[in-house]
Amino acid sequence: MLPVRVCLDLTPLEMRDRHGGIGRYAAHLAAQLAALPPRDLAGIELYGLTSSLHRPVPISVALDQCQDLGEEVGSRLHRLRRRFLSGTLLRAAGVDLFHSVDPAVPPLGSGCPIVSTTYDLIPLVLPDERGRSGHPLRLAMLRARLRRSYRRSAHLVAISAITRRDVVRELEVPADRVSVVHLGVDSEHFAPSAARGERDRLRQMHHLPERWFLCVSSDHRRKNHERLFDAWCGVMDRVPEGLVYVGKALYERTLQRLGEEARRRGVAERFRWLDAVDDATLPALYRHATAAVAPSLYEGFGMTLLEAMACGTPVAAARNGAYEEVGGDAALYFAPLAIEEIAQSMLRLSAGPGLRAALRERGLARAREWTWRRMALETLQVYLAVLGRVI
Repeated sequence: MLPVRVCLDLTPLEMRDRHGGIGRYAAHLAAQLAALPPRDLAGIELYGLTSSLHRPVPISVALDQCQDLGEEVGSRLHRLRRRFLSGTLLRAAGVDLFHSVDPAVPPLGSGCPIVSTTYDLIPLVLPDERGRSGHPLRLAMLRARLRRSYRRSAHLVAISAITRRDVVRELEVPADRVSVVHLGVDSEHFAPSAARGERDRLRQMHHLPERWFLCVSSDHRRKNHERLFDAWCGVMDRVPEGLVYVGKALYERTLQRLGEEARRRGVAERFRWLDAVDDATLPALYRHATAAVAPSLYEGFGMTLLEAMACGTPVAAARNGAYEEVGGDAALYFAPLAIEEIAQSMLRLSAGPGLRAALRERGLARAREWTWRRMALETLQVYLAVLGRVI
């Protein structure tokens, strides 16, 4: 039996946002699949496409190339390249199946079936009614374009059941062409054990309050930062915790405005917004927080919940579907539009060491189940199923 060539899409690593969620997903998947013994791969030869300008290479070479990323490419140029050039490269390399990490831009002329990973449908499910993108005609055009693009994939991998539901409902993709494969968490990096003196160094470096609630996310409007801030302001005279946000200002000036509001209210010494946190610092911020609070209105997954739980941090999260799917019984939930419910969650966590201990133990146990290796094995089963239908 001839080997079958499966090529993984690593082209997000050529982009400016190469360390974002999609780039990390692609790198974790490639590394975990490459680490599997040959018997588990069932005759599959793994390749990687690290550049939309160069042919696929064996996965070991591709992983080495990922360490030397070279020049960064903007998102528009990246999408044009992969749509119009990558297909020719895949065909020339004799690829039998391509795993794309962007179902909206499948490569043209690849000559092989495509499996694509889909993360969320935020523009359709939660359109911005304040801007042009929320206009009914624009939404209809976007839905039609995505429907065409998504249907070019032989199979879709959804990172949550919520995302699968949205893809089937919004884009009318047949349900049997969408599989749920949850993401994982790096339990060696996000871990509960702390170095001696870590907390004191962390507080000194970032001028943190003695105790804090932590919210990790960008400033996208769906993240619901204002309600979390208002809830904290309503109880800050009853809790010792300050409020610490970690995230980049990518979409709006929400976090800047909250900083200005904290100064206006005279509570700036208890409020922090950290927009540049490195990979080594983030686990420490989780570890020493009273709790991680995730108030988002909508998500395709809940990676920050997993990271917090892996660090042994209690979690309070909005009831938005994806968060319950990820958190299970290891989180305290609240209605994201109810400021009083958010406030009560913070009060309970601040004053409840027993509650925090219970959530910590449940969270650590749950995080141990959500590994990148499990994700790779489940993704491999999708490849084998699709290849079984076409080869």
